[in-house]
Amino acid sequence: FAHQGKRGMYVLPSKEHRKTFVADRINRAKDYSPLYQQAIKVGSAESDSNVYKSIFGRGWKFVGSNVRTDFFEFPCEVLFFDEYDLLDQDNLQYAYDRVANVARPISWKFGNHTQDNFGINLDWLQSDQKEWHVTCNECGHEQILDWYLHFVTEHEGTWRLRHPLGQPICLECQKPFDRLNCGRWIAMNKGSHISGYRISRLFVDKKKKPNDIIFLFKKFLKAQHNPTALQIFHNNILAVTYSNIDFKLSL
Repeated sequence: FAHQGKRGMYVLPSKEHRKTFVADRINRAKDYSPLYQQAIKVGSAESDSNVYKSIFGRGWKFVGSNVRTDFFEFPCEVLFFDEYDLLDQDNLQYAYDRVANVARPISWKFGNHTQDNFGINLDWLQSDQKEWHVTCNECGHEQILDWYLHFVTEHEGTWRLRHPLGQPICLECQKPFDRLNCGRWIAMNKGSHISGYRISRLFVDKKKKPNDIIFLFKKFLKAQHNPTALQIFHNNILAVTYSNIDFKLSL
């Protein structure tokens, strides 16, 4: 976006997150790329190089959402929100003020689903909801991979894999298929003009041993008696919201 002549603001949960992010993702890029060494400059008016940089001659500001004053006096065209659910939701309104005078502002939001109708989940529900559909190499059925429908099953209180090697079982032909087989993004809410993608570990190859699904199944089993670990498994790995029944008050 900077190369296209646009100014932008990158928002992280806190100024501590900001410092780490800029040092690791921005400054290190300069160390390994002659192009970025020429493109990325530290603002002469800023004492903290982790706050403001000139990238391809355009101003980019990196802010922690917990510092409200960092949002002021910086008109721009592009907003990036990282770890969206961890951001100070009240202060985000000041970020939108920064692009208020732009005819077509650009906003990108990244994060893990945590609660229903909150944060990234609320934006996801309002988006076109593009889901990755994998094609069964046995019958050709396209389906969204689901941990409980495709990979695991419960019998008398014990969880087990549906297939000993961790392969998903097709909902149509009931045969195992390759979760990394050909697939495509399909919008489930086609009426929306907001573009949204849900990415889970179920169709990503991390090359864990003995394989990704068995590796995740072990984490799943270990998390069974730890509500926090179960929530992290659902939010960060399955990319879905999670609420433990034990957390809810009965009558």
